Amino acid sequence: MNWVSSTFSPLDVQPTKRRKLDGECFPRATSAEVWVNTWKPKKKEDLVVHKKKVEEVQSWLEWTKRGFGSSALLLTGPPGCGKLTTLKVLCSFLGINLVEWMPQVAKKSYDPENLEYNQGDVSLFEEFVLRATRYSNVFNSQSSRMIVVKDIPNGFTRDCSRFQDFLENYTTLDRVYLCFITTDVKITRELFSESIKQKYNIKTISFNPVTQRSVKTTLEKIAKSKFTEYIDGISLSCNGDLRNAITTLQFLSVKGELPQKGKKGTKENVKKTDVIDLFKGLGRVLYAKRDGNGKLAHCPVEVGDSFTSSPELFLGMLQQNYLNTFSSIHDAAKASHKLSVSNVILSDYKDTNTSRSLGLIIASHALMSHNSKPIKKFQQFDKPRKVISLLQDSTINNFNTCDSIIDLVTFGRHIPAFTADNKELISKYTSFK
Repeated sequence: MNWVSSTFSPLDVQPTKRRKLDGECFPRATSAEVWVNTWKPKKKEDLVVHKKKVEEVQSWLEWTKRGFGSSALLLTGPPGCGKLTTLKVLCSFLGINLVEWMPQVAKKSYDPENLEYNQGDVSLFEEFVLRATRYSNVFNSQSSRMIVVKDIPNGFTRDCSRFQDFLENYTTLDRVYLCFITTDVKITRELFSESIKQKYNIKTISFNPVTQRSVKTTLEKIAKSKFTEYIDGISLSCNGDLRNAITTLQFLSVKGELPQKGKKGTKENVKKTDVIDLFKGLGRVLYAKRDGNGKLAHCPVEVGDSFTSSPELFLGMLQQNYLNTFSSIHDAAKASHKLSVSNVILSDYKDTNTSRSLGLIIASHALMSHNSKPIKKFQQFDKPRKVISLLQDSTINNFNTCDSIIDLVTFGRHIPAFTADNKELISKYTSFK
């Protein structure tokens, strides 16, 4: 066993050369640094949200602070469109103390040796709101408080009556405002129906996805690189989610390499993830183009999948404007039947990405395939109108209200979501039981 030489001298091992990373064009990121937080806007001028949405939120905050507006706000929109960031910037600008509900901080870690009673998410949330409304900031006790709820407890979705009791107790407090931020269409439909919003005077502001140009401008400020073609790809594939785009850019910088120009499929992937604008999608559906063989120039599946983040808006725009483009009543009848099917699918209580995509594909295919001769002339798109506004117009124009919605009531009674949201409406304008 003398082939092993014993020695206590230090090993003479040469360190390996460190591989040079091709990420010098990016700012260095430490493990504790998150670019989404580092580059978050601090002034109104830095916001990439549409100016009208910023002005709408600011006007609501100013009116509510003076005691004229409602005390509850609902912000809806796809992820990463700047809902919470806009609210934080405006509250800081107006001197409103913002308190955010964070369930991951409120919940205690599980301890099997501790036999104490663990509170549910609803109880923890109510306790948090009670402390936030009762105890003010020591340094600024006279300021108004904005309680922001981004993660609504799941217990409220299982018991909607408890959520209504919560609104009953906290929407009437002075100098305390509630703001709910949702991205899930199902939660918005279940907890914030039209009757609930009218009863508790909840203001609703819907945000749109961040435009591709705004995403690209933000990424160029962060990266300051020469790889503009890859920034274009990220801005296209993020679907208007600015947070996702910044995270993707940081991931590429930490990885230390970017996709090479010689790799196949880079440009093809960008084309596949192309984001269709709302009005461009409406034009492709309502004024469908065909080639010489009568085949559709655009695929209904791709058009429908582009609006799964806001299905109700796209379908409502189609239903509001499709009759102006049909030249045949028979084509309109076929299309309206399939539009009804897509509406039923989207109103299903099992609201998933599959049901959203299926409903939008059916609606897009119906209008694109059944409109044999579209009326191609300049027409302004009208936004979808609610049933209540239509009834008000019919009353002003001296129409019989019961006759104007007889079909709506007859078939709407079989849709649970419609019946739950329009009980007062049906009982007020009709004598049906």
